[in-house]
Amino acid sequence: MQKVKFIMSLALMLALIVTFPGINAFADDTDGAVEAYTGRLYWNSDGESFRAGCNWGFDLLTEGDNKEYSNDLAMVSLLLAVSAYSNSGDAAAYDGANMIFDGYNYGRSSKTGAWEALGFEDCRYVDITAATHGAKGEKDKDVDDITTIIMGHKRITVDGVDKEVFVCSVRGTNGTYAEWSSNFDVGADSSDYHRRNAKDWINKKNHKGFDVTATRAMKELDAYIEAHVGSESDDEKIILLNGHSRGGAIANIMGTIFEDRSDWKPFTYTFASPNTTTASDADSYETIWNVINEDDLVASLPYDFWGFTRYGNKKSISVAKNEDLEEQAEAYAGWYDYFVATSSMKSSLQSAARKIASDRKDLYKIPTAPHSLTSGVVYRLRTKSLSTVQAEFEEYGFTNYCTTSSVGAFFGLSSAVEVRPAPAFCMQWMAYLAAYGNPQTLVLDLPCVEMWDVYADFRTAFVAAGAGYSLEDPHCPVTYYTIVENGF
Repeated sequence: MQKVKFIMSLALMLALIVTFPGINAFADDTDGAVEAYTGRLYWNSDGESFRAGCNWGFDLLTEGDNKEYSNDLAMVSLLLAVSAYSNSGDAAAYDGANMIFDGYNYGRSSKTGAWEALGFEDCRYVDITAATHGAKGEKDKDVDDITTIIMGHKRITVDGVDKEVFVCSVRGTNGTYAEWSSNFDVGADSSDYHRRNAKDWINKKNHKGFDVTATRAMKELDAYIEAHVGSESDDEKIILLNGHSRGGAIANIMGTIFEDRSDWKPFTYTFASPNTTTASDADSYETIWNVINEDDLVASLPYDFWGFTRYGNKKSISVAKNEDLEEQAEAYAGWYDYFVATSSMKSSLQSAARKIASDRKDLYKIPTAPHSLTSGVVYRLRTKSLSTVQAEFEEYGFTNYCTTSSVGAFFGLSSAVEVRPAPAFCMQWMAYLAAYGNPQTLVLDLPCVEMWDVYADFRTAFVAAGAGYSLEDPHCPVTYYTIVENGF
């Protein structure tokens, strides 16, 4: 009798382990049933968090229609995209961000715990760099075009048919100047652009920094896929791609590659993605879903009047114009108020951007006119040698976007350094500001302290539009969580 009771107890315990939500020790989730997952979302480097959750099961992918927006898949994708920031490097804007699902034995130091909690196996966290993933002969080129991806795989059997399911989450900007520089390196298929022939820049219509990074990420992802299914497999292949911010932009481009592959069923969900391409057929992609907060300045760059857009579909809403959403975001984040740039600030920045360039090719044209106070030329008003200024420009990556020369007496100085910058010089200035965040420090640190005419207008408008938290709050993952949670 005792033996029978023991066996029954053991059977009951095993049944509970297999079926209890949040315990995954022996489950293979072959049926893919959708269940509620809850936990705590850590969203910034201060360890702030709130209760969050999603509905997840492999049925969302195996049975779902990738040409229809799924709010469940959007929420899962957002939580993974935020989790991708975890352990993301020095000065990371969201370093330590992670989704800790209830009932799973992993901590905030885990790089792949969230993916494993959802049932993915052999999860890998891989840094994508020029040295490890760059084209042959260019391992030392485009060193700013980098990211991190987290990959996972699961073989699912549905009605006796095997399906290979993959996930790839792309980390957003890690807060460093290198990645911000890549964000603003839009590139142009013109002789004025110094990296026109970069080997990893496959699609010249795409934003160069994002496209090069996507190309490198695809090398790692394709190798991972090959290792799990091989090139001869007849199984249906499904992939879920996601990312926030820069990660969203890279995922947006990767999504086009999988949609163009006829033997794949791709689902791509991006959040706060900047514009990624000038391709005329961008809106023809049906399996890519871009969730956008209309208050988000980052998501409007590079501007559409320079020809840029995103691949796929857009789902957008303004949190500032929806009082319930605004209050909910404030409650989750613990903000006193949700800060956003005013319409006039955004209009001023767009107007200033139009003046410095009419399209992406204009961004790389260096002026040839003689210097004057209205030519847009930047002067060094403190006495430093030409070689010192050139060395400082090399350090900041500005060398390819300007010419420098010594000139004679100027405003009482015995000599000065004349800098003739292309508009892309100002774009890199924006990258510096985004990375280091202090305009006053920037003015003191950069070799050039004065900009006149249209460049000055652009600088002033950018600082005003991004002042305080008006750049950060609308772009924050907490804000996007609020949007997705409430649906469209």
